[in-house]
Amino acid sequence: MQLGGGDASTWSPWLEWTPFGDPPVVVRAEGHLYGGELGQRPEMVESLFKITVPVSSRVRLYSDTRWARYADALLDVHGGFVSTFAEIQYQFAPTATVALSYGVDPFILDVVTNEYGEIGRNQFVIDRGATPAEALYRYLNLGPLLADAERAMEKERRVQVEAIVRF
Repeated sequence: MQLGGGDASTWSPWLEWTPFGDPPVVVRAEGHLYGGELGQRPEMVESLFKITVPVSSRVRLYSDTRWARYADALLDVHGGFVSTFAEIQYQFAPTATVALSYGVDPFILDVVTNEYGEIGRNQFVIDRGATPAEALYRYLNLGPLLADAERAMEKERRVQVEAIVRF
């Protein structure tokens, strides 16, 4: 989530490697730095650490850990928050999967595009009051809402079963 201000900059470096080739285990590190002008300390840094392990041709393990660090003096939001999502997925047909997962799912159905997008954590924060409208009309109220939403995501103990059939 971009923190407000007149000027905004975002930098999103990533690194992906395959330490094991058969089957291909994929490790990916992503970073998102959100701030004002370039050269200034970012107000928020988000780090994502993802691992995909194909156990067999039909079974896949996936882990996605997020660390978000805020350092925003204006909003008075400081500190780091960690949340982890883990999933085991079984593909029982070329266009159908079922999965058992734990944590806040980073991939959810985007009602605008009708596709799965990596917006699940953003939606979790928005559902707890840190909305774009809050940022626009009551900007200084956003700090406590963000901190409360991030703490709630850290504490979320969610187990779910999800089936996806693509047409």
